[in-house]
Amino acid sequence: MTELEQSVDGLQNIGARAGDVTCKFAKGVATSTTWPFYEATYEITVREAVSGRVITTSSLPGDATPEASCPSFAVDRPETVVGRSLAETSLGEMLRPLVYATV
Repeated sequence: MTELEQSVDGLQNIGARAGDVTCKFAKGVATSTTWPFYEATYEITVREAVSGRVITTSSLPGDATPEASCPSFAVDRPETVVGRSLAETSLGEMLRPLVYATV
C-alpha cells in the first residue's frame, strides 16, 4: 500500500498542565504571547483511502518542545491553550512500517 492509498486521522487529547509557553510571531498585533501549556496525546487512525477500512490505530504522546508546539498563527482568547505537539519523527516512525509494507 502506498502513501497515497492511506489516510491518517489524529485527535488530540489534552492532559496535565505542564507550565506556560511563550510563542513568538513574526507578524500581527503581538510579537509574543504566553499561554498555558499542556501535555497531549494523539490518537492516530490510519485508514485505507478506497474503503475507509481501519488499517491500524496508535496512541502517541506529544514529544515536541514547548516552543515547537506553538501555532504559526493564533487568536488570543482567554480559553487559548497550547498542547504539546508531535515531533515530525514520531509520526514518521509510527507510519514507516505501513509506508514500506508490501501488499
